[in-house]
Amino acid sequence: MIGNIKSGLNKLFQGSGFGRTFSDYFNRGISKTENGDYTGAIKEFTSAAELNPADPAPYYNRGIAKSELGDKAGAIDDFNKTIELNPVNSNAFNNRGFIKYQMGDYHSALSDFDKAVSINSRDAEVFYNRGNVKYRLGDFRGAIADQNKVISLNPFNPNAYNNRGLARNKTGEYKKAIADFTKAIEINPILAGAFYNRGSAKIKSGDYKGAIVDFNEALKISPDMETAYVNRGIAKDAIDDLTGAIADFNKAIELNPNSTGAFFNRGNSTYKSGNLNGAIDDFNQAIELNPLLAGAYVNRGIAKDAAGDSAGAYFDWQKAVELGDEKAKTFLRLF
Repeated sequence: MIGNIKSGLNKLFQGSGFGRTFSDYFNRGISKTENGDYTGAIKEFTSAAELNPADPAPYYNRGIAKSELGDKAGAIDDFNKTIELNPVNSNAFNNRGFIKYQMGDYHSALSDFDKAVSINSRDAEVFYNRGNVKYRLGDFRGAIADQNKVISLNPFNPNAYNNRGLARNKTGEYKKAIADFTKAIEINPILAGAFYNRGSAKIKSGDYKGAIVDFNEALKISPDMETAYVNRGIAKDAIDDLTGAIADFNKAIELNPNSTGAFFNRGNSTYKSGNLNGAIDDFNQAIELNPLLAGAYVNRGIAKDAAGDSAGAYFDWQKAVELGDEKAKTFLRLF
């Protein structure tokens, strides 16, 4: 899920030809921004702002250049100044909101996107960004509504369909989610994330073979997508292709040795294949990476119990109960 910062670079003014005027500095800043020289652009916009501190344009464009260099705090300062000088600049609210979104300040970002929408209710990009922040805040219905608006304004935006599908996945509307991911793929056939997301939705709807096909496509486009190997492994495990599942989890671990999900799920498949010690080793690793993963304690306890280590199993189930796992309570009652 990605968002956007709006460039909104002003058109070039006609230079004076005599000395260095506001427009000279400003135009040079625009040119350097367009050529990717953001450090140089910042210097030019700073000079322009010094000559005319009441004009919001140098601050706005300097904020864009700073954001490109990763200076989020500096960019926010410039967008603050832009808004102070021009309180109806919707792009400044949008850009400030997007940077706050990147920083994880979702509530404040939402406030900025709300303000941008109130100024310009026809800007698809602002609705797209607001939908993304609503998703992060758990307002999945609100996210769907915003992506609906994006699609009404721009029916050929594949990311809007993809992100609406993600929100619909969260609300359990798997068929609609799959339809959204399919539409995103129709618009952009090399959108690896849409294939991945459609595969994940198919797992939730029980279409494991269909999910494997989608993860295959995602991996053709993005061969190093670790999570696609993990989820394809889960789908293979579900149809009892344990060898294929373990191979996928192995590849995921090769790509990311800290993949808790790969170790946990490989432990499940290894247990089903009858390799109890191997399963216990994988659950050990998953717990080392995430000591709060209750399911790993539950499943390690099952493997230990099957291997004859009743005391170890009891300890693991107790730990799982401490972490709030209800399934572990049943095992303890039957112990």
